[in-house]
Amino acid sequence: MNAELKLRLDLSDLYASYSACIDARRFEEWPAFFTEDCRYRVVARENHERNLPLGTMDLQTRGALMDRVYAVQSTLFHAPYYQRHIVGPAHIIKPRRRRDICRS
Repeated sequence: MNAELKLRLDLSDLYASYSACIDARRFEEWPAFFTEDCRYRVVARENHERNLPLGTMDLQTRGALMDRVYAVQSTLFHAPYYQRHIVGPAHIIKPRRRRDICRS
């Protein structure tokens, strides 16, 4: 199997596992999908399209993600909602030696 095909299969497995974790509300497992020095940003579409950097959430370590999980599970009170992710095939935008940029 060539390296690009293996990368695509690995990414597909990663995206499927990530989505299943969120959909099953196993939020305490969610930070394990990230490296310790990760960055998780949520940016409004309008800001992204205008190249405006302001995000509604900008978490810069796995510890910050763990704090977010605690907030979601323990301090935020709202009506329950449910999600179901449908993930398309991985698209490798910029393959790099140590960090691949991709989307699905």
